[in-house]
Amino acid sequence: MDEWVDGNDRCLINFLVDCPDGLVYLRSADITDIPGNTAALQNLLDGVIEEVGQQNVVQVMTCSITSWMFPVIKQIRKSHMHIFWAVSASDCMGLMLEKIAAVNDIRRPSKMRSAIPFLILESILSYKDELKEMFTSLEWKSCFWSKKVEGQEAAGLVKSSSFWKRAGMASKATTALIRVVDKIGVDNKPSIGFIYETMDQIKEAIQYEFRDSKSGHIPLWKLIDEIWDGFLHSPLHAAAYYLNPTFFYNRNFHLDTEVSSGLQCSVIRMENDQRIQYLINKQAAQYCRADGDFENGYAEDEINNAHPDLWWSVYGNRCPELQKLAIRILSQTCDGSGRCSLDRSVAEKLVCKEQNQHEQHRLRDQMFVRYNLQLVGANRKKRNAGGDIDSGGPSGSQSNKRRRPG
Repeated sequence: MDEWVDGNDRCLINFLVDCPDGLVYLRSADITDIPGNTAALQNLLDGVIEEVGQQNVVQVMTCSITSWMFPVIKQIRKSHMHIFWAVSASDCMGLMLEKIAAVNDIRRPSKMRSAIPFLILESILSYKDELKEMFTSLEWKSCFWSKKVEGQEAAGLVKSSSFWKRAGMASKATTALIRVVDKIGVDNKPSIGFIYETMDQIKEAIQYEFRDSKSGHIPLWKLIDEIWDGFLHSPLHAAAYYLNPTFFYNRNFHLDTEVSSGLQCSVIRMENDQRIQYLINKQAAQYCRADGDFENGYAEDEINNAHPDLWWSVYGNRCPELQKLAIRILSQTCDGSGRCSLDRSVAEKLVCKEQNQHEQHRLRDQMFVRYNLQLVGANRKKRNAGGDIDSGGPSGSQSNKRRRPG
């Protein structure tokens, strides 16, 4: 779901479906009059779920964390136990960046609400010596701007050691996050199999950057955990981490309570047949030991050269129930519809209440075609671009050495 407030203070939503071929636009809605009406919002979402087909929906993903959503989430979970709910990873990481920017030790005069200011800051840091030299040069002293208040403030900032200290801390705190935001959604390859490990590696990278201060990383970790635990994390992430052979057969794989419970939660909610649940757990033991065809896929080249869902389609044939579950989970995305950058003004015209029914139908058909043509082009471009989220994570700390199955 792609939600926003337009220039007329209307709360609008675009509904899109993520499928193997990429994003597909479904419909738009004006929910301005119903944010506090949980029943009305649930009916709207139920209608979308029914249109797609309950059996085809694994998760519902939103791009915002507005308060009215939480009662709706609770009701949807009751009526559709098999459906998971998550907030877009890139939006959550953007929120992490905002919170990091508000930390007293690295606060800047202007509010930073996206990755762009941090990237600019990183560029400024790379030209630190040149900037200092420029603001002490004869050319600057004779320059028009050196006499203006703005120029004098800029010169004072560059000459300030505290500015460079704060800028350095901000860059250290955000480099790993920005790298991941940049990677998510670069192509149509699902990223859910990597997000769980990637978040751990982001925290490790931040800890490393603050290695000169034993506790400097702790406030930043708390901010990241607040967003992760409150909005981003889903049992599907833990299950995808377990089912991703890149991590599972790595010597650094860590099976803790969160991972095992996430896997079991996913099994129980996605498959209500207890006989199938039993078979999945039995086959998981074969996966753990790398028995049968899993042994053929255990080689480092086989794991690293195939995306996790494709790996399962090749090497999971002798465990069909587990294979089906693994492919379904690993085919999911962890990023929302905001990555498609649809022209929202088109939807704003469609939901105008002054239009007659005939005009509404015409615009709806026109928008359906226009949006989906745009998405087809975007999906094709991403497939041709290639690339993937680096399985080594932001710090490259993930060792490629295999662990002994068992």
